[in-house]
Amino acid sequence: MPTIRNGLRSLSAAILFFCFLTGPAASGEVRLGLGFDPFYLPFYVAQELGYFQKAGLRVQVIYFAAGGQALDAAVQGKVELTGATEWNILPARAKGYRLPILAVVARAPKLIKIVARRQLLSIYQLPGKRVGVQRTPATRYFYSRVMDAVGLAKGRRRPLSIPGPRLTAALKMGRLDAFISLEPWPSRALESLKGKVRVLSLPRAIEIYLPSLYLVSTGLVLEQDPKAVTLFLAGLIRARQFIRKKPDSAARILARIISLKPVDVQEMLTSFSYPVRLDGRAERQVRNIADWLKEKKGLKIDGSTANFFAPEFLARVDPGSVTMGR
Repeated sequence: MPTIRNGLRSLSAAILFFCFLTGPAASGEVRLGLGFDPFYLPFYVAQELGYFQKAGLRVQVIYFAAGGQALDAAVQGKVELTGATEWNILPARAKGYRLPILAVVARAPKLIKIVARRQLLSIYQLPGKRVGVQRTPATRYFYSRVMDAVGLAKGRRRPLSIPGPRLTAALKMGRLDAFISLEPWPSRALESLKGKVRVLSLPRAIEIYLPSLYLVSTGLVLEQDPKAVTLFLAGLIRARQFIRKKPDSAARILARIISLKPVDVQEMLTSFSYPVRLDGRAERQVRNIADWLKEKKGLKIDGSTANFFAPEFLARVDPGSVTMGR
């Protein structure tokens, strides 16, 4: 993930304060809460290129220093739409907030990696080894799914919880045989311990965990201004097409917003995809994480997770992008 610079933090704080002074969005207008991250690229592109405006929708973009703050603003009624992960959405649902999922906006299949000593060739060699796990819910869940995949649903060795910046040193000093972490720590380990470690691949047939960003809305805007939501999704579909056809131009837009060099952003974007769709993978992943949070964290989430999605809005814009239940 890119580091948010001080200037962006100051800007987001100022815009956040302005947001709290304004009232609800007018009809035909929505407020969109965003963070500074490659996950939000379709939103950036649609706004920068005027796709929302061309669809007939006014969008007020409000930036936050962290994506979780944008979701907090949504539950407080300060924005109508935002991007969020399961790790934010499901705890909010457990508190009784209605936050329908409208689309999977971004995925990052290369964001979490397993780095291991060279003598380890497969994830099936991990049982019994000393495995470090970065201290995030996503990486702990990833570890749990990997252990399930190798047949150790029970009786597994407890992983070592280690902050990301310390993982490479722990591997170098022999405290670990492998670690699971979000980027950039895997890439830094590969560079620092060149020739001594490798990234373990995951079997294609096994669904472990795919870091994803979902477009969520307040239930109120779906009821009061459903046309605005449909127009918003139409803008995102155009942004998806632009990113696929002109990735270099999309990278320049992202670089300007998150204050990084275009060349660095282009390399970063090789780890991301921007489907803007709803599929069975999303439905299964939300259900599996909800079950894990119930078991591990005691989170009380009522109802079927299938009801957390509102596919009818995306289906009106692009029916082929909705494949849930197939």
